[in-house]
Amino acid sequence: MYAVVVPLMSLIIGTAVVGSEIDDGTIVHILTKPIPRSEIVLTKLAVAAAVAAVVNAVTMFVCGAIMLDTRFAVGAAVGAAVGSICYCALFLALSLVSRRPVLLGLAYILLWEGLLGNVLAGTSNLSIEQFGLTLSIVVSGSDQLSAPVHTVTAIVMSGVFLVGATWLAINRLQSFTMRGETS
Repeated sequence: MYAVVVPLMSLIIGTAVVGSEIDDGTIVHILTKPIPRSEIVLTKLAVAAAVAAVVNAVTMFVCGAIMLDTRFAVGAAVGAAVGSICYCALFLALSLVSRRPVLLGLAYILLWEGLLGNVLAGTSNLSIEQFGLTLSIVVSGSDQLSAPVHTVTAIVMSGVFLVGATWLAINRLQSFTMRGETS
């Protein structure tokens, strides 16, 4: 459930926050206003991350409460919230880098997170899903599951993904230029 719901919900929300404005051309109106482009990205990321974190955390809390108990549910909610924030940053950056962010996001979820992150041991250190699962296990104190990544690695790499993807998104939006029509 965690491997499907959290990344897909974050993909939908993270790519839509800027991608739809680029597709329909309304990004021009935003970029012509005297607002720093970093502020645009940070605001859109905050909204997308908050929505995705709340939706995913509530979903995982309910699933965790049904599966085991409240403590496990809280752990699942915390892991889902952290994963959602990191995923939203990554998918927002993808929407500014590519014309097909949903396709790239699905490829990332299916290939990297789904296949390689679970099969090859070293790739789990670069998997947002594995960071969220680790934090879920640590917070819940569950002895039924083993953490796929060390706790410190999960915390540090979550921060690296968040900061790196946000920097990439800001950098990419700053490179957008407004060109007048020529006849």
